[in-house]
Amino acid sequence: TTGAITSNESGRGLTASATLTGIAPPSISKSLGSKFVTPNVPVVMTLALTNLNTGTALTGVSVTDTLPTGMILYSPANLNNTCGGTANAANGQVTLTGVTLAANGTCSVTVQVTMNTPNTVINTATVNSANAGPGTPATAQLSGVAATPTLTEWGTMLLFAMISLFAVRQLKHVA
Repeated sequence: TTGAITSNESGRGLTASATLTGIAPPSISKSLGSKFVTPNVPVVMTLALTNLNTGTALTGVSVTDTLPTGMILYSPANLNNTCGGTANAANGQVTLTGVTLAANGTCSVTVQVTMNTPNTVINTATVNSANAGPGTPATAQLSGVAATPTLTEWGTMLLFAMISLFAVRQLKHVA
């Protein structure tokens, strides 16, 4: 609120006031159905968006999640979007554009991902809105682990070991 405006010609004027309301940016969180995955086995990745503003919708909300080397979209990706707008999962990236998130609103995007190597990666997703700017990025860690041999694979390895041992013993008897 300003003070009263004064003038020599017209005397004292009125005060002026304005209200300014800050808008919080969108919040994003990221979760994985498991922190460890056998390469080429799917795990569900969820990107959850929240509007913390009690009286203001967020407009032009967008998300970009570029998958790091080693983490790939599973085929089929089974993309599911409760946010509206346009969601896409292709070329190593998950994107969401054109979303209006209601006051106190929440929504999510899920997609299946996997690892193609037994490495550990940290994946980051960013969120932005036209009327409140960028929110804090969300991260999650995923580790690819070597597959445990199946019973058939264990049996094959044991059979091979036994045949090798037998062959070595036969060679000792021949020599």
